[in-house]
Amino acid sequence: MQPSIRPATESDIARITAITNDAIERSTAHFATDPDDPASVLASFRADRDRYPWFVAEDQAGCVIGFSRAARWKSRGAYDWTCESAVYLSPEARGKGLGQRLYERLFEELERRGFRCVLAGVTIPNPPSERLHEAVGMRVVGEFPAVGFKQGKWLAVRYYCLNFGGEAPPAPISVTGRSAGEGRR
Repeated sequence: MQPSIRPATESDIARITAITNDAIERSTAHFATDPDDPASVLASFRADRDRYPWFVAEDQAGCVIGFSRAARWKSRGAYDWTCESAVYLSPEARGKGLGQRLYERLFEELERRGFRCVLAGVTIPNPPSERLHEAVGMRVVGEFPAVGFKQGKWLAVRYYCLNFGGEAPPAPISVTGRSAGEGRR
C-alpha cells in the first residue's frame, strides 16, 4: 500500500520540523544552518496556509514521512501569481517516487488556486533532486554559482520553473483578493 497524501494540519508540525531538521543537519539540500523549532514552523504554517498549500505523506501507520509546501517567492505585487516550492522526505521514504507524488499534488492545488508559475531552488550537484524536478515537468532557468557556504564548501543553486497553463498564461486570476494590476495599499 502506497503512502497517502493529504493537506497538512497543525498536528503535523512536529514531524515536518523533524524532517526539515534532518535536511538542515545532514545535507546541503536545505541552506539553513541552524535547526528549526516547531514554534517557528507552526507560525509559518499559520501565516501562509490560506494562500500557500502544504501537504504531507503518511505511511500505513499514520506517520508523516514527507511533505511539500509552497511559499512566497517575492513580495512585490506583480509576483503574486508566482511561488516557490519545496519537498522534503524522511530518509526511509527517499527513492520511492513519493517526492514526485507530493509535488504533483502541490502543483495541482497551486494551479487550482490561480498560481501561474512555481519555482524551486536545488543545491547542485544533487542528482536525485535534479531528476525529481525534471520528472514533474520543471525546466532549468538559471544557476547561481557559489551562493551558499555549508559543510565546509561553497555550493551552487540551480533554479527550476514550471508555468501552469502553457508558456503564455492568460490574464492572471487574483489569488490575493486584488484585481490584476491593482497596486498595494
